Amino acid sequence: MARKIIQDVLIRRREPKKEAQKKEEKAGPARETMVRKRGFLKKLFWACVVLAVIFLGRTILVNFSSATIKITPHQEFINITTELKAARGATGNLNLEITQLEREESQIGQATELVSDGQKARGQIVIYNTYSSNSQRLITETRFETPDGKIYKIQGPVVVPGNGSIEIMVYADEPGPEYNIGLTDFTIPGFKGTPRYEKIYGRSKTEMKGGTNENSFVISEKDIAAVKNDLKEKIENYLREKISQQKPDEYLLYKNALEIDFNDGSSSPKVGDVADLPGGGFNFKEKGKATGFLLRKNDLSSALTDKYFSASTSTENKKISVVNLDQLDFSLLSKNADETEITFTLKGQGHFVWGVDTNSLASFLIGVKDNPPAGGYKDVFKNYPEIERAEIIFKPAWWNWMPSDKSRIHFETVLLNQ
Repeated sequence: MARKIIQDVLIRRREPKKEAQKKEEKAGPARETMVRKRGFLKKLFWACVVLAVIFLGRTILVNFSSATIKITPHQEFINITTELKAARGATGNLNLEITQLEREESQIGQATELVSDGQKARGQIVIYNTYSSNSQRLITETRFETPDGKIYKIQGPVVVPGNGSIEIMVYADEPGPEYNIGLTDFTIPGFKGTPRYEKIYGRSKTEMKGGTNENSFVISEKDIAAVKNDLKEKIENYLREKISQQKPDEYLLYKNALEIDFNDGSSSPKVGDVADLPGGGFNFKEKGKATGFLLRKNDLSSALTDKYFSASTSTENKKISVVNLDQLDFSLLSKNADETEITFTLKGQGHFVWGVDTNSLASFLIGVKDNPPAGGYKDVFKNYPEIERAEIIFKPAWWNWMPSDKSRIHFETVLLNQ
């Protein structure tokens, strides 16, 4: 067997390296091509990423950006002096709604007149005339007598209607607590011995009270006026506030369209009564009943628009509104017996404003495809002659495309000052 020498071994080891080198030389162009391909794909990937980001960003801005459009519509100022009618359940322009509310308040008053020689009891009675269909006149200080002989008098003349009755105040003949009595019947001593004695008589409406022999404070007209004024103001403020709170937003309640009727409480003291609280105090009650005449804003605005603008533009008039109705002066001229119809006047400077169909305007603005879109927006506004001026404020400020969602388009009306 031939011996292997070292040279043979070395030669055999070098041969694989040469073959590898040859293989690398052959694979060089293919690898370079692959590297270039990978570079292209990488660039394409990042280009797609950038485009996707741009597209996504634009989509987000279109869908989540917002725009505020400040519109200055056509406006006119007209001096109004007009008489109008409104009726409850009316089929015409002016429908009337009525609201009512009552309130009773009490307050302690102070009597200022001190009487040192006692005080006569007093109270109200009802005088009946069952004697004749003719009225019966009673003179000043006509006497009325109780079954136990106590005498009370009227302070002025009175006429009792035939087959009717009348209420009146009577006063005890003498000062003293013994004249403080409960409900009872009265005869008229002056008719004794005549048919009138049984047919014309009195019956208590209230108890007789206030009689005393001691020093006492007597309630004067001034004392009652002071407490009544305070109570009326308190009641009026309460009724106005409550009715205003209850009033629907679409209605107007002018200050002079609220009437308040006041009545003293049945138990309230009268002028000349003795103060029944320590130190001359007395408790006084007052009742107030408010009636408010409500007018619908849209109806009133339409009535004024029809009156001051040509009937030939009635279609256009529907777009016009009076924005300062609450600043006009209202005066109630008359009302019918059951308060279902009123006549009133309105005076002042009316601010008439032309309306804009913001829904259709938003649709046209969204549909603008111009790039840049500013010119397209201007063209849209030109199709709305009722718009005098328009300004668009975008968010973000550098974005000038209208949001695709109408809910992200906000309109503000700019009103002019006269």
